[in-house]
Amino acid sequence: MSPHDTMLVDKARSGDAMAFGELTARYRPLVYREIRRYLQHSDDVEDLVQDVFCKAFQQIGRLRQVELFPAWLRRAATNAAVSWGRTNQRHLRLQDEVIASQWRSQDTPEMAYERHQRVEMLRRCMNDLPDNERRALQLYYGEECSYEQIGECMGVSAASVKIYLRKGRHRLFSRWRHNRLLPA
Repeated sequence: MSPHDTMLVDKARSGDAMAFGELTARYRPLVYREIRRYLQHSDDVEDLVQDVFCKAFQQIGRLRQVELFPAWLRRAATNAAVSWGRTNQRHLRLQDEVIASQWRSQDTPEMAYERHQRVEMLRRCMNDLPDNERRALQLYYGEECSYEQIGECMGVSAASVKIYLRKGRHRLFSRWRHNRLLPA
């Protein structure tokens, strides 16, 4: 976090709406990306992004460590998306970028189809994982976050993150192997 951002957070904690407006502009992509992981429809994402910033403005005075603002905001976005998903009976899903990153222009149609099938199987296997394990795996492998960063985002200790990752990898591998053995 830049020194300028730290100053803006301090001002926002004192009730400066202009400073919070600037923070909103700077951190909107982070909140959008975080919520987009959980929701498919962009109209819903936009609504939740707005809600997250409204609630953050109301609660920023409770933020004790200014330098944790990005993690605090990310956690608020995650909590809002998970809560919304539970309320609306939506399933969590992987980002569309996973599919896009798997495509190669030199692939034959058969290779592209096989790659798409593998990505879909991975998506199904990930969706079957418990929320904490899936989220830890997404942050660790997708966002390349450290154990400490994941713990802060999820509101747990780094030791808990290690457990979630270990259990998540084990369950994911088991589901993957099980799905590969099932007839098509």
